[in-house]
Amino acid sequence: MSMQYRSLSPHSITFIIIALLALSFASRDALTQALRGASTYLTSESRVSVPRSHSDAGGQTASPNPSDRGFDQEEKVRRLLAEHYEQRFGKSDEAIREALGIRGKVADFVGYNARAAQWLIAESKASDIDSAFEQLRNTTQALVKMNSQARFEIRLFLDARNFEILNNGGDIFGWRMNTAGYLGWQPESGWVDATIQGVKILVQCAPK
Repeated sequence: MSMQYRSLSPHSITFIIIALLALSFASRDALTQALRGASTYLTSESRVSVPRSHSDAGGQTASPNPSDRGFDQEEKVRRLLAEHYEQRFGKSDEAIREALGIRGKVADFVGYNARAAQWLIAESKASDIDSAFEQLRNTTQALVKMNSQARFEIRLFLDARNFEILNNGGDIFGWRMNTAGYLGWQPESGWVDATIQGVKILVQCAPK
């Protein structure tokens, strides 16, 4: 069986030497007190020197928000858009995928506004804009394939934190938002709009 030894700090060594020197002139009671003090000191030092785990350090984890009442961001966006758009292809990712014959990722929402004679394709995300773009592109291409004359708009909903990053001129893995609210990126040559089938993607803040 192997034994592990912990190295002592200079302070610890000094304290032990002082305690040992006390042996030559201290009374039994004083010696007992000194040794107890040394033991307490070393114990406390050992606790301080142990690295803290993530749980000890108070790492933050996601926790349910009681005010959500079971509705996550995706469902809140669907409810908001459903007030103005008819969900002709269904109210879930699976229903939309089946109705449009999509193989792969699909957008959260596809709706039709009869008054405006216009479709809306929308996706809700926290910060994974790459995936959102793929979902919006797959869904838009499937809709256009089914109806080449379809008029449509595209929207991306981000949570409040990430929307503010873009709104304040920041970027999320290279993605940015211009002053008009549209998604794109900005190389040295200048601003480039992110478009799907020639249509820009409007970025909005998801409802709380």
